[in-house]
Amino acid sequence: MKKVTFAHFCEDVSQRVFLENALKQFPAQNKAAIEFILNEEFVWTFKPRTKAEVLDNYSDASIKAFAKYKVDVFFIGMDYDDWDQSAYKEKHLELGDVLDKSIRTKTIIFLPIQAVEHWLCYLKQKIDNPQTTKLILQEGKNRRAAKDEIYGTTRPSSSLSETKVNELTTPIDFGWLCNHSKSFNHFYKQLEAFAATA
Repeated sequence: MKKVTFAHFCEDVSQRVFLENALKQFPAQNKAAIEFILNEEFVWTFKPRTKAEVLDNYSDASIKAFAKYKVDVFFIGMDYDDWDQSAYKEKHLELGDVLDKSIRTKTIIFLPIQAVEHWLCYLKQKIDNPQTTKLILQEGKNRRAAKDEIYGTTRPSSSLSETKVNELTTPIDFGWLCNHSKSFNHFYKQLEAFAATA
């Protein structure tokens, strides 16, 4: 099994925990002969706290991740909350164009529509109603309502966020989530494409 070192630059703890759990589960669910290993030194050194910090620094952080920390793949996470949802793909390309050309194919930008909590709402919906075939669309839900549904508060602490995200992402049904969330499906296709060439 090939070991793939990764780092991430995400706007909050929920995105970081979601991503780390997804990468732990990805190889088994996809019969991929890779194991993702977190470069903890990078993650402790570069820990943005807001979307604005990610936007201002993701290009420089990505260069440092590859040059100094020798990662094989780099993940950038931002909630797609204040941008036009009809221009999702265009915005994704625009953000990618800022990256150094030498690392674009090894950098995955993931943009949960509204917030990562909306992905978590889909997972919670499946856990709470495993037999249901009726889908309740989550991306139109207000961000505060999504946070309240997941954490029981609109301003969760980091420890509460970590606990709840861990609960809802163990395990993740990737196929089901891809079928219900176009932004998760977009992220997942990038992950599959990277794994095919790793």
